[in-house]
Amino acid sequence: MAQINARLDRLVSMDVYTVEKAAMTKDIADLTKDVEQLAAKQHQDIAAIQDQRQKDADRVTQTRRWVVASVIIPLLGLVLPIILFMAGGK
Repeated sequence: MAQINARLDRLVSMDVYTVEKAAMTKDIADLTKDVEQLAAKQHQDIAAIQDQRQKDADRVTQTRRWVVASVIIPLLGLVLPIILFMAGGK
């Protein structure tokens, strides 16, 4: 009888088990929600980084076009006639 009582003392009552299981289920649901929020935030961050990279690439392309159109072509327009005049004078 003492062994049975000792074993029953180690068992958890059904009420305690139900409460603990409900708490664990709630904790798991909360963690699942947090993980989903973090995943959504990560996807937003990745999209923002990709968008910023595309904007940076476009800015570099536009800067190169500006350099060609505003600096190199006018410079060639000034230097090329001088070179042709010097080459034609020989």
